[in-house]
Amino acid sequence: MYTYRKPKDAKEAIKLVEAAGVNVGWDICVPKQIDQSQVYFNHYKPIVFIYKNDKLVGAAHGKTGRPTIYDISDRDVTSTYNKLVLNEIDTELKQLELF
Repeated sequence: MYTYRKPKDAKEAIKLVEAAGVNVGWDICVPKQIDQSQVYFNHYKPIVFIYKNDKLVGAAHGKTGRPTIYDISDRDVTSTYNKLVLNEIDTELKQLELF
């Protein structure tokens, strides 16, 4: 049901958003502000993009030690995800820290 992609930097995040064909409100991937987006990206990493049925629906970061999930409108929707999905996302975020 859910799949995840892990952009390595702001440029890759921008490419993933463009490929998804959606507009997002995330500071981590503003095409006309790549340098500033990279600053935000570095601040929030690790970051994963969340896809449901191959459609980009959100992004998560693990800055606080637990996943925080934002929808494409940049609203915190963490509480709408069940514990199983939160654990999957947490695992994805922790795998990023290993590399």
